[in-house]
Amino acid sequence: LAYSIADQSFQRSASLGILNVSMALLGELAHRPEIQKILVYRDPSIEIDPEVLWRPSIVTRDVQIRRAARRVAWEQWGVNAAAKKDGADWLFLPKGFSSFLRPPAIRTVAYVHDIMAATYFDMYPAHGGRLKQAYFSRCLAATLRTATAIFTNTEFTRGEILGWARRQGIAPRADVIVAGYGLPEAQPPPDHREELIVSDVRNVPHKRSDLALRYLDKWCRDTGFGGKILFAGRPPNPLPSKTPPSWVFAGRVPPSQYDKLIRSALAHVHFTEYEGFGLPPAEAIMWGTPAVYSEVGATAEAMGGVGCPFQNASYPAFARAMDRALRADAATIAAY
Repeated sequence: LAYSIADQSFQRSASLGILNVSMALLGELAHRPEIQKILVYRDPSIEIDPEVLWRPSIVTRDVQIRRAARRVAWEQWGVNAAAKKDGADWLFLPKGFSSFLRPPAIRTVAYVHDIMAATYFDMYPAHGGRLKQAYFSRCLAATLRTATAIFTNTEFTRGEILGWARRQGIAPRADVIVAGYGLPEAQPPPDHREELIVSDVRNVPHKRSDLALRYLDKWCRDTGFGGKILFAGRPPNPLPSKTPPSWVFAGRVPPSQYDKLIRSALAHVHFTEYEGFGLPPAEAIMWGTPAVYSEVGATAEAMGGVGCPFQNASYPAFARAMDRALRADAATIAAY
């Protein structure tokens, strides 16, 4: 099995969720007895779990494609050529984008996380990037037409993929199979927590980080919360002219630190307008921390009613969700 994560890295990835899932999938595949060898094409900066890396079935090849032109060349020609040359029977594309210039050289598996790469700038015209949208639309169309197997995360996303395919007049070669996401093992709630709220933010419209800043600011003033609010990720630009001194904008937090940060917090807060899955609140629950999250289609499906959902349009609903999260005792959290 050839497995390509050469076009992903912690520093450059537009979606850390997709990177995390790509690494989790690799870990699961490494334990499959049917797979004798996994050839991993990776960016040299990607750190693979040593327990996975040391398995005899794993062989790595470093691929330098950090510039956009090299990435396109790799996706459209290089990865297929490399997999065939290396004698792979299957090529796994964990970002779900196949070549539209070259037919698959071997059987191909794709994990399609959502259709946002094909529709994002229709949803948010002011964000720009029509050339990028056209490119990824053609890649997604190629996946649907040529992949031997296609996986996704939720029934919601499966419906989105098939709906987009119908609108494009594409008959997928393979069924789209809901495989879910590999989450960490559930951990018991910690014995001690800091006076800390963690919120994940991104400088893109659909994440509604603007709403996170506004609602959390009002909530702090209304409740007199005296602890720290830590924002993980790239915040909106520009930030408000004045932010409370207890707010920390930490930037991207490495996975090895992120889980420890969430486990030490009173609650994790996740704002979004559209998701293929909604990984952060699910991870928070598995790490034993109350999750406060926007109740949108895919995330509502993935969470199954656990945690503390709220509607984006209602600050009172958000405040009630925060109150439930901070009142949750260890037994309530463990029952999630």
